[in-house]
Amino acid sequence: MVSEDEAAVWLAAGVLRSGKFDIEAVTLEAMAADAPAGGLDTALKASEKSDVRGGALGMEILGAIVVPVLVEAAKQFWASYQKELIEKTGKSAADATLVAIKKWFFGAPPEDKSLISQKLANAITLAGEARKMKVADIEALIAATAPERLEAALAKT
Repeated sequence: MVSEDEAAVWLAAGVLRSGKFDIEAVTLEAMAADAPAGGLDTALKASEKSDVRGGALGMEILGAIVVPVLVEAAKQFWASYQKELIEKTGKSAADATLVAIKKWFFGAPPEDKSLISQKLANAITLAGEARKMKVADIEALIAATAPERLEAALAKT
């Protein structure tokens, strides 16, 4: 079965790459790889505590805001969309691996990819607003969910 964390990391890293946040995508994937089972939330909370020193470029601050918002949005999206994806892949919940979901996603018709992008964008908006993220930052992340951009980025994760 696809874990909520596994799906969230795949989707969030794809949006990050699509939005040209490659460093944050790699950081998220490394955090997820190092986190014990079910420990992604703990790793993300630890990353939000930034010890900013003079000369810092602000990347650690941006990542501390963007990554948790995207992971939260991806989890919300996954929770609402999982049943539909399982039905479309023809798998039971136990058989719905991330590999099976990826295979379905990359073979899905354009209208399905557009719907996925729209639902993911809605989840990003809700999560970003809940965390008081700047509107411009939310809009940049939403732009990163454009189907053609997102598909190319997800293929890299």
